[in-house]
Parts: sequence; C-alpha cells; structure tokens
Amino acid sequence: MQIIYIDILFMINFIMDIFIFFTGSLLYKRVPFKKLVLASTAAAILSCLVVMFPNLEKLSFNLYYIFLPCIPIILLYGIKNFLKVYLINFFCACMIGGVAFNVYFYSTTMLGSKASFILTILCGAIISFLTYYFLIAMRKKLLFIIGEAFISFELFGNTVNLKGIIDTGNMLYTAFSKEPVIIVALSKVKKYLGPELLKFVDEIDTGKESLKMLDKISLIPFNSVTSLGNKAFWKCSGLEKVILPAGLKHIGDSAFSGCRQITKLKLLSGLETIGDRAFSWCNKLEQIKIPDTVSHIGSEVFWMSSNLREIEVDKNNSNYSSENGVLMSKEKDVLIQCPEGKEGVYQMLDSVTSINSKAFFRCHKLTEVKLSNNIQSINEYTFKNCYNLIKVIFPNNLKSIKKCAFANCKNLNEISIPSSVSFLGDRAFAKCSRLISVTIPCSIGTETFLKCSQLQSVTILDGATSIGDRSFSNCQNLIKIKLANTIQSIGLSVFSKCHKLTNIILPENIDSLSNRLFSNCTELNKITISSNIKSIGYKTFMHCNNLVEITLPNTLVFVANVAFLDCNKIQKIYYNGSSQQWKSLTNSCLLPKNVSVIYF
Repeated sequence: MQIIYIDILFMINFIMDIFIFFTGSLLYKRVPFKKLVLASTAAAILSCLVVMFPNLEKLSFNLYYIFLPCIPIILLYGIKNFLKVYLINFFCACMIGGVAFNVYFYSTTMLGSKASFILTILCGAIISFLTYYFLIAMRKKLLFIIGEAFISFELFGNTVNLKGIIDTGNMLYTAFSKEPVIIVALSKVKKYLGPELLKFVDEIDTGKESLKMLDKISLIPFNSVTSLGNKAFWKCSGLEKVILPAGLKHIGDSAFSGCRQITKLKLLSGLETIGDRAFSWCNKLEQIKIPDTVSHIGSEVFWMSSNLREIEVDKNNSNYSSENGVLMSKEKDVLIQCPEGKEGVYQMLDSVTSINSKAFFRCHKLTEVKLSNNIQSINEYTFKNCYNLIKVIFPNNLKSIKKCAFANCKNLNEISIPSSVSFLGDRAFAKCSRLISVTIPCSIGTETFLKCSQLQSVTILDGATSIGDRSFSNCQNLIKIKLANTIQSIGLSVFSKCHKLTNIILPENIDSLSNRLFSNCTELNKITISSNIKSIGYKTFMHCNNLVEITLPNTLVFVANVAFLDCNKIQKIYYNGSSQQWKSLTNSCLLPKNVSVIYF
C-alpha cells in the first residue's frame, strides 16, 4: 500500500506542476507551445524528486519548493521580470496545488488511492482553468503585478498615456482580452500602441518591421502614410486587403513578404520605389499594376508568388514597361520578371537582348519558351524550377548558358544547343529528369547534367576541352556517350552511378583518370584508355561489377590502392610493360585474387 501511495503522489506532483506552470505562463506571456511543455515538464520532474527524499527536514522541504520554480522560469523567460513571473506561478501553486492535495488526502480514506488520484487530477484541472480565467477577469486590478498600468508614446510632439496595455516582451495584450495588440508605427512610437489608437494610424509613418508577423488582421487603411519600412507587414498571413494612400512614396524590402491571403493590391500614382522581395510569398496575389511614377523596382520583388499571372505597367512610366504580362525595361530590351503564374507558351520579343537572373524562376505553368533571336547569354537560375517546361527554342547566336539556368526543369525533354555556345555553366541542366539525348558543342561545367535520370545518349563535339566534376553523375539510364578528341581533362566522378553505361572510348589527350570517374558503373564491361594515361585515381573503377578486362599503357606512373575496389569480375589486365614495372606500379594496389596480368 505504501508503494502505491508513493507512485500516486509522484504522478499528482507531476501533473499538478504542469497545470500550475501552464496557467502561470499563459497569464503572463504567450510562448511557443513546445517551449512551454519543456519548462512545465522540467518543473514537474523537479517537484517529483522530493519523493525520493522522504526524510527531508521541514525547513529543507519548504526551501526546495520555494526554489523549485526558479530553474524553469529562468529557462523560459530569462532574468528579466523574474519576480513578476515567480509571483504569478506562486499564486497559481497555492490555488491549484493546495486544492488538489487537500482533495487527495481527504478523499483517500473514503474512496481509496486510485479513485482519489483520478478525482484529484480532475479537481486540479478545473481549478487550473478557473484560476486562469479569474485572473484574466482581475487583470485591471493586477496590473501592478503583470505589467505597466500606463504606456506612454509620442504623437506629433505630444505625450499620450494609454491605460490597460500589458507589455509581454514579444507581443502585447489588452487588459481584458487575449487578442494580440496590433503593433503600429515603431518609427514614431516610444512604446507599442493598442487597438484603441488605430484611428491615429492615418497620420503616422509606418517604420521598419512595424506590423511584423501578425496573423489576425484582415484590413489596414492608411490616409497619409508616405513610407512603409522594411518588413512592415512581413508574414501578416491573415492580411487580405491593404488600401494604400496616394501619398505613399516608398515600399521597403520584404514589406508584404509572406502575406499569403492578399489577392489584390492597388499601387497608386506617386509611388517611387519598391524594395527587394516586397511582394514575395504572396501566394494568392494574381495581378498587380505598377504606376507611372515608379523609378526603381528591387530584385526578386514577386519571388514565390506562385499565382501571379500578370504584371502590368502604366504606359506613362518612363523606366519600365510590360508586354504580355511580363515586366520589362522601358525600351523592352531587358526582360526583368515573368510572373510565376504565367501559363502555356511564351514567345519572347526579338527586341530583348538580356534576361535578368531568375527572371523565369519557378514559372511552373510554362510549357514552352521561344527565346529572342538577339539573346547571347542565359543568366544564372533564369529558368530554374520551371517544372512543366517541356521545350525551349534557343537562338542560333547564343554563346553561353550559365549556372543553374535550367536546373530542376523536370519535364524538359527537347533542347538543341546551338553550335555557337562556348560554355555550359555549373548545374545548367541538373535534374532535368525527362531529357533523353543531347549534343554538346563546348566545354561543360560542374554537375551540368547531374541526375538527368532519363538521359540515354550524349555526344560532345570537337571544340570542347573539359568536362567538370560530376557532370553526368547519376545519369542512371545513360547508354551511349561519344567524347570529342579535343577533350583534355575529365573531372571527378563524372560518370559515377551511370548504371547502364556499357562501354566508352576515352580521348587520346586525357592523361589521368580522376577519382571515382566510373565508380558504380555496374554494367561497364569495356573501356578504351588512351596510351597517354599517367595515373588512375582513388576508387576510379569501384563497383564496376561487370568489368572483365582492361588494357593499361606503360605510361602509367600511379595507380591508387583502391582504384579497382570491388571489381570482382576482372579476369585479365593487359599491360603494355614489364612485370617488374607492374609490380612496382601496383605494389599496394588491391586487385581481385584471380586476375591474370598479360604483358605485351
């Protein structure tokens, strides 16, 4: 019976302290749920440890319970306002813990331990909620404990006092409500304002991060605001409509970023500048019109606004224009931004000579693009993540395709790279998983065709001199590849995990086989190596399970010790040199046990 009593006492301590800490914490400040659970559990565990020391003196017992809340309170809130939080939790402990333990001890003799335990938990929960709402109702009387009775702010040189606002650190609450207070106009206000003062918003400039991360508001009116600071409405996920004034001149960086419910936003004449990512992550924004007075539009303004179908520019704007819903320079020679929600086929104007980086980034509804005949370069990330892009028509005088230009265009299956192209940048076509064949007229950067899982045929034309690291790695269906004789270097792991590649002829100008060059080419059974090879790198042929024989030249001066790791089917190595040379070359090299070396 004594063991059962201790177990139940332990459980009551644990659950009661969670009730106490939850109630006290919610009364003072809203905190992340996970953090609150962690601190409450810590308090409960510390409380229950007292059961392990039944012989504690009364003084020690009381001191333990006095200092018990200190650790979780400091962990959750820090030192600031420690006394206020401690007093609230102490009050809750008296109310909840006192009632719960009295219920337990008086009911045990009548109901038994188990029934008494259940009754105690129920009473603890009820008293916890009653305490919580009782203190909410008494907040006006408890302002001396919870927060400041008056908050001062400055409005056009005059000091105004506001009653009933509770400063909780990260958020504000009214005296008689759990609803968040809207944070307005940090540039003019010494302390935060409450909803009672929204009528003054008309006359206050909105400062940096002034309405940051609010999810309750749905409509904000302004009359005389001239500037919205950086992140002014950042992540106001409930905001549906904003009426901007004619006097507004500046919209700061990320001002409306993350406002996922906004469907329309009217920018009026008088606006001069729009900051970087000002309307990024506005998922429901479908169209927007740039007024005639805008002289500067920042980068990635509509980033990740996936349903934006049209960007319209006033015809009288002297800096920008639009064509078919696409943002362009005034002369229409620079394509600045295609809206991410644009659908179907897009034919670029021949007046375009330059495309901004990321101009078509994540235009996931485009299926075909015909580029301007005057485009000479495709910039970094221009078409990245255009998931449904099937076909791109390049101009004949195109010279370069830069880093990640078409990366992750998963449905791209038809491209013809012009012979005028002199370089393909890093990851230019990486993860184009529907691409079947390609002819390449030039050198290739790092990971250019990485994970093109359906790529079957590759031809690299004369003129190419290098292939970058991992350029064709993980092209699991690559069967045929023809390399130009002009190639002088092949990077690391270029053909690793090309499982269906069966044979390959290496150019004569290659003098080394790099690390992991053919690792995990499980079907490779024939390879022709040039007579100029001087070194074979680390794990070059690792897991080439079907490689039966290989011919090596006498120009070799180095073979890595695990170059042929797990090439268990190699039966013959033809070596154009003497046995003494071979022994010196492969002294520490791991070769299959049954391999025969044939000298010629």
